[in-house]
Amino acid sequence: MLDVHMGMPKTGTSILQRCLSLKADQLGILYPEAFIERGFGQHLIATTLKDAGINSPVLSNFFEYLHANKTKRVIVSSESFSTQIGPNRIAGLIRFWKHCAVILPSRLIIVVRRMDRFVESMYLQQIRFGKYSGSIKEYIPMQEKWMKGFFQGLGILKRECGESLLIIPFIEDFDVLACFENLLTLRSGDLTSERSRLPSTAKYSAKAQSLLLSIREVGSEISISIDRRSLIRGLAKGKIRFSNDVVQYTIMGSSDSKRIQAKAVDAANNAGVTEYTDSFSEIEEMENFQITLCRSLLSEDDIKTVRDFCLTQKQNSMG
Repeated sequence: MLDVHMGMPKTGTSILQRCLSLKADQLGILYPEAFIERGFGQHLIATTLKDAGINSPVLSNFFEYLHANKTKRVIVSSESFSTQIGPNRIAGLIRFWKHCAVILPSRLIIVVRRMDRFVESMYLQQIRFGKYSGSIKEYIPMQEKWMKGFFQGLGILKRECGESLLIIPFIEDFDVLACFENLLTLRSGDLTSERSRLPSTAKYSAKAQSLLLSIREVGSEISISIDRRSLIRGLAKGKIRFSNDVVQYTIMGSSDSKRIQAKAVDAANNAGVTEYTDSFSEIEEMENFQITLCRSLLSEDDIKTVRDFCLTQKQNSMG
């Protein structure tokens, strides 16, 4: 049996990948290291499929791997598979699944999050890594266009794959490790017992996100070129702490949230993706405190904390 976990991003994918890389061998599951790229997922398979198709050398090697292990349990995981779920790219993913299914029974698995919360999480991630610097208001229309195509592609995939496609809603208190213990017919605790060893993937605080959004402005203020990677590591490890910070918050207004969710439900309904509409049809408001990410959230003491961290990092790098 082959399980292809396709994400989506922001649904516990990284936690699952890290856990499988630690535990798969002990559990008698094959989690092929040869195709792992950038972290702990088999992104090499997904990106090669997207860029070169199933006739590429990388995928030929993967299919040979499946032939050699067709009596075993194999799982691969990459959120990059989900980027191919759209009307213009879905045919390649379907060909990939069909090719795998000829070799051994194969399932596609995707965890789907409520779209307003997904859009907000992706925006925060783009800000964090410096891939986007605009406002959430500017970001939303691009994602609404993507969202319509995503559900169209998912509907096509559902019709082609039937019961070989599992669409799992990311509902409140969803536990990706417990979910995959069940999907892989493992014992309770086989994956969840590793939770304490895994790094946190919790949302960054409001001040941390504001700092990452205004990193150039802050760097100019303190006359230091701030290294984003070092800053992210410092924030993740708790080396940078801000006073009077907010952890439970939203940056999306109620009207935007409701509009995104209404469009998502409509798109999913039109595409026949009942797994989404059954779980998320009720349009709920964001419950957290709404804020606007900006430089002004950071106090003088916060800026001094950032400056001290940067100077310490510089001194350490100089030995």
